[in-house]
Amino acid sequence: MSNLLLSILPAFVVAGGIFLVAVLMWVLLHRHQQKHRLPIERSKLIRMPAQHLNQQIAETGAEALGLAGALTGVMSIPFLMVGFRHFDFSSFSNLLLLVVAFVGLIYILAKVRRLFKALIKLKLGRDAELASASELMKLQANGYQVFHDVQADGFNIDHLAVGPQGIFAVETKGRHKRVADEENGKKAYAMFYKDGLLHFPSWQEREPIEQAQRQAKWVNEWLIKATGLSHLQTTPVLAFPGWWVEAKTKPPFPIVNHKQLHRTLLSMRICPLSDAEISQISYQIVQRCTQGE
Repeated sequence: MSNLLLSILPAFVVAGGIFLVAVLMWVLLHRHQQKHRLPIERSKLIRMPAQHLNQQIAETGAEALGLAGALTGVMSIPFLMVGFRHFDFSSFSNLLLLVVAFVGLIYILAKVRRLFKALIKLKLGRDAELASASELMKLQANGYQVFHDVQADGFNIDHLAVGPQGIFAVETKGRHKRVADEENGKKAYAMFYKDGLLHFPSWQEREPIEQAQRQAKWVNEWLIKATGLSHLQTTPVLAFPGWWVEAKTKPPFPIVNHKQLHRTLLSMRICPLSDAEISQISYQIVQRCTQGE
């Protein structure tokens, strides 16, 4: 192997991993953006406390990790150069090590692909919950206490709203809009409920309905036990930010666009609560939210 190749190869090995991951992430993001649309505009979401600082912390942490990886690679170059000069490519054991390294490379790239797809879903879910939270905050002017990300037994409740009209367990679902639906002439922005199913332009779902019901049941049982108020009735609510939501048959509970949350909750009176009951229920929720802090 020529001296020039032996000099270049170590640097290529060091930079190759970072380059491959960066290229893979760019390709995945480009393909995703070609096929999907965000249901809501991130720039229009309500800003949360310390949001700018949280963004800076995340960016600084990512930059620090990147520099740590680059430093490790740079420090490895001299050792790699020596190793390559003495590497026996005719040895079976050495070739086996190369095969193992190649298999490891494929595995890591596959892992990066799965993690990146998960990251896209997580960011969509976060944005959807922020959209619902911004609407639910308006209820505070109507005597409501609103809580977010309440930890339950092995899962979390996206939002809990407690006010004069009752208790509402709001489950928020983020769903991308598909470009293919627009190209096929479908209403890519519209979904509807009918006979126990959520109908999107090119797919159907049932699990979000069942999940919202399970979680509201858990909240109700927990609050009755915690407060001793046996008449409580928690209403599930399902929100799809950025979607035009219709009901072709009567749903078992409200299924709405996030902008309908404020008006919908104020119009319901399933389990009216007094100020004292609201305070008692809110106290128990606060206690659960602060457990372990």
